[in-house]
Amino acid sequence: MLDFKINLLIEEQRINGFLLGIRNYAQEVRGLQCGALNLTEQLAGWQTGLVNHIFDLAYGAQIGLLNESHKHIGSQWGILNRTNELYGLQFGLVCHAHEGKYLQIGLLTLREQTNQYTAYTTITPLLGFKF
Repeated sequence: MLDFKINLLIEEQRINGFLLGIRNYAQEVRGLQCGALNLTEQLAGWQTGLVNHIFDLAYGAQIGLLNESHKHIGSQWGILNRTNELYGLQFGLVCHAHEGKYLQIGLLTLREQTNQYTAYTTITPLLGFKF
């Protein structure tokens, strides 16, 4: 079933379709989540707004001023993009990722590396990658 929700403050367990509001929260989103503040546990689709946060797993795109996710398969487009694990692309002013295989395009790109002996951050302008 396709959901279509429009409201100021939305809280749902699962959305299959379109969610539009000022503050949106859903356990699981399959489709589009659009608002000033978007929060979800899992996303399969597209999240767009001022602040976008995915607590667990994302398949798809985040577009906003601040984008953050735990594990992301897809892309992040914004002023500040941050994820713990990325398989895809980050495009923005500041791009920050830990693990995964990815390409970063931004004014400042940060990649955190850890192994059993050390932990360090690589910072480069314009382009960053890990394959």
